Amino acid sequence: MADARQAPIILCPYLHDGEPAEVRAKFGLVEERGRKLEFFFWQDRERIGPERSFEYCWGQFPGRDIIILHTDMAPMPDDRMNHWYDELLGYRDALPEAGMIGCNLYNPRPDWQLPLQLQSGGGGVVDGELAWLHGSVPEGFEQIKDGISPLVVNRLRAVKWLTFGGIFIRREVLDACGGFDRRYKWAYVLDVDYCYEARRRGFQLFQAPVALEHEGSRTTAPLRAQDPKLEEFVAYNFRAFYEKWGPEAAALDALDRAHGVADAPPFGAAVECRPDLQRSSFMWNSSPDPLAHPICLATPRRIAFTSWMGHVPFAMFMVDLLTPKVVVELGTYSGVSYCAFCQAVDELKIGARCYGVDTWAGDPQCGFYGPDILADLRNHHDQRYAAFSELKQKPFDEAREDFADGSIDLLHIDGYHTYEAVKHDFENWLPKLSRRGVVLLHDTNVRWADYGVWRLWEELSARYPTFEFFHSYGLGVVLVGHECPEAVQQICRPDSARAAFLRYFFSQAGLRLEELLRFAVERHEVQTQLQQAVAERDEARRAVQQAESERDAARSEYQSYRAGPPAYEEPYRILDGLWESASWRMTRPLRNLVRRRRGLPPEQKPTPETDKQAWETVTMMLSSVWWTMTSGFRLINRLVGGR
Repeated sequence: MADARQAPIILCPYLHDGEPAEVRAKFGLVEERGRKLEFFFWQDRERIGPERSFEYCWGQFPGRDIIILHTDMAPMPDDRMNHWYDELLGYRDALPEAGMIGCNLYNPRPDWQLPLQLQSGGGGVVDGELAWLHGSVPEGFEQIKDGISPLVVNRLRAVKWLTFGGIFIRREVLDACGGFDRRYKWAYVLDVDYCYEARRRGFQLFQAPVALEHEGSRTTAPLRAQDPKLEEFVAYNFRAFYEKWGPEAAALDALDRAHGVADAPPFGAAVECRPDLQRSSFMWNSSPDPLAHPICLATPRRIAFTSWMGHVPFAMFMVDLLTPKVVVELGTYSGVSYCAFCQAVDELKIGARCYGVDTWAGDPQCGFYGPDILADLRNHHDQRYAAFSELKQKPFDEAREDFADGSIDLLHIDGYHTYEAVKHDFENWLPKLSRRGVVLLHDTNVRWADYGVWRLWEELSARYPTFEFFHSYGLGVVLVGHECPEAVQQICRPDSARAAFLRYFFSQAGLRLEELLRFAVERHEVQTQLQQAVAERDEARRAVQQAESERDAARSEYQSYRAGPPAYEEPYRILDGLWESASWRMTRPLRNLVRRRRGLPPEQKPTPETDKQAWETVTMMLSSVWWTMTSGFRLINRLVGGR
């Protein structure tokens, strides 16, 4: 049996050398969003086929649950944080009776105006033949001709078989069923046969509303066009499948009916394909019920890009259950988790004192930063929670002396994440915990680099009542006090149904907050771009208005020149300005060229003897072709701030 606390290994066999790099880029394995995904790549150099490759790969990881992906799969375009993975693990935790859980696979959409194309959404049997759910899916909830209602694909459905791509499989299934049936050749049907073997052994199969994109270019289909022998293999496999399972069809159908399974018509009629919720582990009849504590559904006042967003609902839930008198957080950073505690204390009016401790200087794991992080947090925190909350900018060991032994009810440790550091923090602050003391540890499900919270967690799980969430890098609950409220104690008591429900409920609640954060960030980016565009538009309008004003002034000045000079005007000064202007100097070589061709000497500055002659010269220059041809230059010069 696989350890439920350990994340599944993602198997991704491939044929060509460049495919692993392509997968790493699509799933962001070198980025923060991809660090939670543990991939195993294996190259099928001998061309043994996908199913035999899967079989080899899962044999390398005994005791581990698996997820199977193809190299031409990717997260959906709007899934930038690999939420498909968190959702799939949420269904795994909520459905302990599920042997396999499949994802909905969609074709890449070349045009966003076209409806989604479901490539595979689970399989059944129609008129004695294998069929699967596929077709167009509209964006809304209306039914379209020859299409699938989103009401069908966006719900959990019990099915007869699943395609082996974008699928979670429990280790118990692999141990019970072994390898693929060797009667089949390399082609279709092997994965369907394996699903039937699992059903015959009592495992249930579910199609979950988890979306992945599947290009479909590296499956058996394109190979069939290249090798006619594969067509013979396909026909052979279908005959072998029906011969094998035909005699057992009635028994399997009876088992399916007991599990609430319905066949999936090829175009997705709205059949009831959900499991029986009274029998399922989605619900139980004992407390604590999150819905009885609506604070866990509150919208957080403080949001920021951090993996702790996914645990904010549980943080508020825990404050309501525990009603602590003193809350301390070690490692506050941007304050998402700490402000969640403070918000719950504020809204529930429980009269607690809260303390956030951090140096706000950073560390080698998360990077170092300046004073702007703390300044931004204080700007949010002080005006809302200063009456009962304090931010202590000091090292953890130094801040420890500010608290009496046995005084802290809720302690959250999220500082430096090496094994030695987090163990030191836990043991150093343990005497400060009260008889009702609860400790929360973040990043219990992170096993890369020098992160070691998971090692401490394994030690604490053997000493104290504990409970662990696996989503958002993991959050551990440790009951160190012997007088915790009964509702808090129930969380940490062994109960698979309760654990599955809590993990599913809070992972989904956290996922929605992460989506809320993503939408808020995108909206802010759009608003910023819009404001910038409006500012640029207004600046351009002002420049055009200034140019038009200057043009009108020049026209008015020119008209006044033609009408006659004002008595107060100095024609010689105007003439000097025109002669030295960039426009007139720019066109002087052209005028001299014309004069040279006409046998005239180079242009000389006019020297009129009377005001009338000066005005006539000014009028001649302003109405000349040379002045007209440089009008565009003067407009541009004004727009860019010239003269």
